[in-house]
Amino acid sequence: SPRPRMDPAAVFVNLDAALTHVTQRLDALESQLPSMMLQQQKQPQQQQQQQAQDGQQRRRMEQEDAEEEEDDDRAEALRRARLRVSMAYSMGSLYYMLLRSQGAAVADHPVKDDIERVKARMVTIKEVEKQLQAAEDTAAAGPSMRVDTAAAGRMVRAGIGHTGPKLKRPRR
Repeated sequence: SPRPRMDPAAVFVNLDAALTHVTQRLDALESQLPSMMLQQQKQPQQQQQQQAQDGQQRRRMEQEDAEEEEDDDRAEALRRARLRVSMAYSMGSLYYMLLRSQGAAVADHPVKDDIERVKARMVTIKEVEKQLQAAEDTAAAGPSMRVDTAAAGRMVRAGIGHTGPKLKRPRR
């Protein structure tokens, strides 16, 4: 049997209500994000105090576990934020398209402001993702392997007991 046809205006009224709900949720999430980041920054400090009481092997294991959990928490929060912003942008865009297709004047419609606000949040999320990726890349790169040749020369001269004039290197 064919499905009953719904009034498009009623569908988009429901869509507008859902967009409002998602926007409120995003506002709440955005207000919690700084406190979540601050809390995540405090956690490693508390873990370091605990590790000082334990043995060296146990300290390494706990630190690795804490870093993995922190990374997982950040990644999950970022994934949820990205999903919610994408949903809000999609719903706002659909509503905007409906208004345009009905010939409504959308130049001063509030949905444009909502879409711009969501775009700004998308940019913020992308910046946070870049910062996290840069931090991961820096941590993965490890220490620099650059040799300080001047210091190495001094150590060699001191090690062989050279006290005479500085030796000249042949020019190439």
